[in-house]
Amino acid sequence: MPEISTTGPIRPLGPMRMTAGEDLSNDKGKAVKMSGANVIKVTAPGDDAVGVLVLGGVNGAEVLVAPFDSADGSYHVCAGAAIANVGTPLKFDATARFVAAVATDRASARNRVAASGAGALVEASLHRPVTI
Repeated sequence: MPEISTTGPIRPLGPMRMTAGEDLSNDKGKAVKMSGANVIKVTAPGDDAVGVLVLGGVNGAEVLVAPFDSADGSYHVCAGAAIANVGTPLKFDATARFVAAVATDRASARNRVAASGAGALVEASLHRPVTI
């Protein structure tokens, strides 16, 4: 008799539970990357980010991360500057905040509302980082 396998996702879409590799208590909406088995904030625009921090915590605590490649719906991202136009392709910068992307940048989100300035949390759709 052939082996029976189930179909469907192994893990449902949405935020993933991960462990903080540094204090991420005040970093909601910032881009994060892997550091060993833990997540930390990105430190350069070219970092291989895995997603956006949904719920932070202290070093070693469980945190929630919306992955770029399989996050459903929309999430808050932390703006690095004012973003006037809705639907602007966004990239993360060296402070892990999101700013407008231009040609040849790797964009990983699009804002759904305007951002008033640096530090503002704005609703955005996430996607796999792609060069625009």
